[in-house]
Amino acid sequence: MDNKHNTEDAGAYGAMNYQDNTQNEPNAAEEPVLKWNSKTSINSDRHKVWYLGLILVFTAVAVAFFLFTHDIILSVIILMSGVLISYYGIKPPRAISYEMDDTKILINNKAYNLSSYKYYYINQREHGGSASLVPLKRLSPSIDLNYDTDNEEKVISKLSNSLPLNQRDTDIFDSILRFIGF
Repeated sequence: MDNKHNTEDAGAYGAMNYQDNTQNEPNAAEEPVLKWNSKTSINSDRHKVWYLGLILVFTAVAVAFFLFTHDIILSVIILMSGVLISYYGIKPPRAISYEMDDTKILINNKAYNLSSYKYYYINQREHGGSASLVPLKRLSPSIDLNYDTDNEEKVISKLSNSLPLNQRDTDIFDSILRFIGF
């Protein structure tokens, strides 16, 4: 009896999917999949002065911290952070391909279901922006969809079909990263 019940449920599920697909067909003729390419970051050509300034700022913070707390380990960690940030600044941005429909997003051919996310918010940048998707599960990572100004309206419109937009204030970490050019 259980097998008969499961078969009936599978048939009902299949019929439900068939109905959903036929309802989406007229919309699919318009633009079923939005495709675009973007880079991981806007890498402005940084000069040697930028790197020198970054290292000087981190050195000054590490020395000031050492003078007030006499903690050499944390001062070294602050210096290493400056070195790592400058190394990250040297690396050229990677190209990423995006494909999005109303149910999923493909980022470099890796699929993410939109039903796994609560909402999205927009991060405005100088040459475009990004939409950050906040997951339902606490320990799952968020996803950033980078786009240029040409694709901004299309990406936001497509996301709005599946997820609500949530306004979010820029936190201090985002402000610092934007200030130093990331």
